[in-house]
Amino acid sequence: EIISTNATGSDTFINYVDIQDPPPTPCTPTGSGGSAGITSFTLENVSNPSSTSGVYEDFSCSDILNLLPGTTYNFLVGVAGVSRLRYFFDYNDDGDFTDTDESSSLWTLPVPTTTYQFSFTMPSTMTEGQLLRMRIIASTASITNTGCTTPSAGQVEDYSIYVEEPQVFGCTDPAASNYNPNATVDDGSCSYGSTTWYRDQDQDNFGDPNVSQQSTTQPPGFVLDNTDCDDNNANAFPGNPEGCDGVDNN
Repeated sequence: EIISTNATGSDTFINYVDIQDPPPTPCTPTGSGGSAGITSFTLENVSNPSSTSGVYEDFSCSDILNLLPGTTYNFLVGVAGVSRLRYFFDYNDDGDFTDTDESSSLWTLPVPTTTYQFSFTMPSTMTEGQLLRMRIIASTASITNTGCTTPSAGQVEDYSIYVEEPQVFGCTDPAASNYNPNATVDDGSCSYGSTTWYRDQDQDNFGDPNVSQQSTTQPPGFVLDNTDCDDNNANAFPGNPEGCDGVDNN
C-alpha cells in the first residue's frame, strides 16, 4: 500500500509484489562457444544488448517479458558469425521445451552477422503467475528441437516470460468480520469490529430482527439479514410467492 499526499489531498494505491523462483531448465550449456553468438535481443519491455563471450548467458531473473496469451509478437535478435537459429518457450513451466509449439522451426540465416526479426503467437491458455523460460540458440551448425544443443561455435541466451494471473483484492484474513474467501490479495480493508448477526432458525437465509448477537465472525445459525417475518416457518420470508396455504408467505 502506497499513500501519496500533497497540498490538494491524498491518494492510496494498493498492489502486490510477486516473488518467483527462477524458471526450471532442462539443461545448462557449458563450453566456450567461440567468438560467434547473439549480440542483442529486443521484445516488448526488454531490450538487451549482449556480448558473444561465453556459450551461455542466463538473463531469466533480470530480463522478464510481460506478455499476453493469444497475442502475436515480433522480436529482434542480433547475431554475429552464425548461420542457424532456433527459439524455445516452456509455456507450461514443466522444465522442458518438448511440448506442442514450444520449439520454433530451425531458421537458416543468409547473413551471419546482422539483426533478424522473428514472430510468434502466445498460446491462448498457458501457465500464469510463474516465470516461464524462453531460450534462443544461435549456432554455425544444426540445432535440435529439444533446446539442449550446446553450440561449439555460437551461443545460448535465456529470458523469462511472465503472464499475470488475475487477482481479487479484498480482506484475506479469516478472522476479520469482512473476510472474502475469494480474495487473493489483501487490500487493507479487513475489519475486526463486532457485527450484528440475526438468528435464522428456519434456515431460509432471512433473520429474526428480535433475536441477535454481536460477533466478529458469523455464528452458526445466524445471518446478516434481519427481515424475516416468521423465523419458525421456512415458507414465510420477504419476496416469497403467496400460496393458498393460509400463511402470509411474504
